[in-house]
Amino acid sequence: MNRRELYHDYLCWRAMTMKNQVLNIAFSPCPLKWSQELLAQTDMTATVCDTRSQLPKISADHKIILIHLDALRNFELAIIIQLRNQLPHAILIGWITSNSLPDELALRLITHGLNALISDAYTPKEFLTVINDCLNHAHHINHFFSRAMLHEYQRRHDITSLNDREQDAIRLRREGKTAVEIADRLCVSKKTIDQLFWKIYRRTGHRNFQELCHTLQHERKNLVQELVGATDPFPATNSLK
Repeated sequence: MNRRELYHDYLCWRAMTMKNQVLNIAFSPCPLKWSQELLAQTDMTATVCDTRSQLPKISADHKIILIHLDALRNFELAIIIQLRNQLPHAILIGWITSNSLPDELALRLITHGLNALISDAYTPKEFLTVINDCLNHAHHINHFFSRAMLHEYQRRHDITSLNDREQDAIRLRREGKTAVEIADRLCVSKKTIDQLFWKIYRRTGHRNFQELCHTLQHERKNLVQELVGATDPFPATNSLK
């Protein structure tokens, strides 16, 4: 028996220890077939819940919770928050019936408490790997997670890399200046100022100036906390004295 077969047997053993500890939540009966077949092939049994109105009765014995997330309405997000609050140590795995998901939405799901995001293209062996990763590392990192984190990194980079003219325009706008007044102060046309703000909104993913200011304030607060909590990158032993 080679190493790969041994690892697969180990994953199957881990799955068998989760029998009767899985809750399978779907908001319509259609997608349940794939998840039920997947669990059956991994020797795992699950309490099936088909609900459209309210959260089912959750037991503390449920260690793994599968949540179908195709609709992705506010109700489903509220379910995730409530599940995470009730079962802080449970593994929440969201699954969708497609292989694509908007990065912003994936990031919201991650920050709401999901440990993994998978699609119905996952095989039983891949599903066992997901569970093992969540048990050992709290999260399973796949293309859903990595793309969402990359998107957030790019957004934060765009926010913190505003040039001097953009920062001046934002500062003047915060002071209550109109686009015409900002244009006069910066010696450009009003059309240039309108285009400048439009490009900032598009690049940073904001809809208006209020959202932009909120994000800037939040990022500045995080930066202060990071600097306060940071250690000296140049300790005395490395200083040129």
